[in-house]
Amino acid sequence: PDLTASLGPRPPWALRRNCAMAAAAAVDAVKSGASTLSDLACIPCTTSADSDLAVLSSADVAEMRKGISAAWDVVDHALERRFVAKNFQAALDALVGFGAVAEAAGHHPDLHITGFRNVTVRISTHGLRGKLSVNDFILASKLDGVPVVYSPKWARENPQLATGAADA
Repeated sequence: PDLTASLGPRPPWALRRNCAMAAAAAVDAVKSGASTLSDLACIPCTTSADSDLAVLSSADVAEMRKGISAAWDVVDHALERRFVAKNFQAALDALVGFGAVAEAAGHHPDLHITGFRNVTVRISTHGLRGKLSVNDFILASKLDGVPVVYSPKWARENPQLATGAADA
């Protein structure tokens, strides 16, 4: 659901307040079980470097983590997921899938391939100087649905993390 629709037209001076209200509504919807993170749309917000617009509290981060797979860790105020793909093509395919989902959501992660098949996905709200917002958790939940062909060895060693697995 679009949690900003009920907010009506937003003059620039009211943007911060309305985005904060929409973010709070999203957190409340997930906490109450009325919505899952993957059901929600990212909240379009214009932010500034000194804005606390949609920064989640530590308690909200802990609550939102329940709505994403165990593959995500909080590292330096960002969500991070690391895995080893079966091969270079599988790593590229995963990144293309992540990119398509991110573009549709309007929220963009940092995507990296190193060592030809080691993949890192890092999500934070860039406009909030890398702090976490509800949009980061919404995107992580959506990225959990992207099929990934993992390295068989990595998948055996990390069965609890191998979410969104495609047949190898």
